[in-house]
Amino acid sequence: MKELLIVCLLVLMAVAFGILISSPGCQKTHQQPPDVVPSKPVGNLDRLRLPWDSEAQADWPMSEVLVSMSQIAYQPAEEATVSYRKLGFDRVVPIAVGSMAAFVVFGEDVAVIAFRGT
Repeated sequence: MKELLIVCLLVLMAVAFGILISSPGCQKTHQQPPDVVPSKPVGNLDRLRLPWDSEAQADWPMSEVLVSMSQIAYQPAEEATVSYRKLGFDRVVPIAVGSMAAFVVFGEDVAVIAFRGT
């Protein structure tokens, strides 16, 4: 009886050790690096060209550019034109009607409308 108990304990310890060192679900957990690493967009216009989905994960590089553009919208038209050009936009159209102010900016195949206020 004592021998049977020792054998059972040894088997139980072997199973517990196997579970302890195995990967979750016995699945391979080592991921191979991709053959081609996708390049990250360098310029502001490149960031705005990326595909996006408003219900997916946040795209911070694109958001950063849009935040900068919103802040620039509060500058006087002459300063804003210079600032938008520094971001890579070659055409800036200021719009002011009453208390509403906005800028329509174009750069190659990208266009953005940046408003002041809400």
